[in-house]
Formats: sequence, structure tokens, C-alpha cells
Amino acid sequence: MTTTGKTRKPYPFKGQQNWFYNRIEPAHFHLNEVMFDMKSDRAMRLAFIADPEGFGRQHGLKADEVEALREVDIVKLNAAGGHPILGWTVILLLRMDRGDTHGPPPSSPLSS
Repeated sequence: MTTTGKTRKPYPFKGQQNWFYNRIEPAHFHLNEVMFDMKSDRAMRLAFIADPEGFGRQHGLKADEVEALREVDIVKLNAAGGHPILGWTVILLLRMDRGDTHGPPPSSPLSS
């Protein structure tokens, strides 16, 4: 109820619901744990930038997960099981660490 005494109608969500707060499936916990560590460990991100495939092998990541991180592609990262907000954070940090700070990532909704 609002301060005027009227009841508000619920907001009609459109498009893909729960995109930012989707449930992480147990099969994707490991990817999200690695990303959680990457977000606060610059040396870890720099190791990834230097050798994405080697980093993936060392940390037990699947090929599609490594590809999504290497390409800083939030759509691929989400499809691979990454949490969207954590994924955006890691993608932005990877881009900053490699000096790519101009414009949105290639697959961003903002890039078209």
C-alpha cells in the first residue's frame, strides 16, 4: 500500500525473468567458485590473461567456460553456468587488467 492508501499493481516483468538472479545449478558451482576467487585476486586474473587454457587446466575449468572468460562474453559465460552479476564483475576486471576499457564487451546488449 502506498502513502496515499492505494494498492500498487505488481510490476509486469518483461523479457527473460530471473536473468540476474538465476539459481546456480550444482554442476556450475566450481566455475562460480573460480570466478569468486578471480574477482578479488588480480594475480589470478593476470595468470588467466597470460595463459587462458593453462589456467583452465590448472583450475579444472571446461573449454566453454575458458572460452567465455577469454572472450569476456557475458552471454556465453551465463550459458556456461556463470552467475550473471559475478560474471559481469569478473569480465570488467579482466578487461581492465588487460587494458580494454573502451566500449561495452562484444556480446553485451549495449554493443549493438
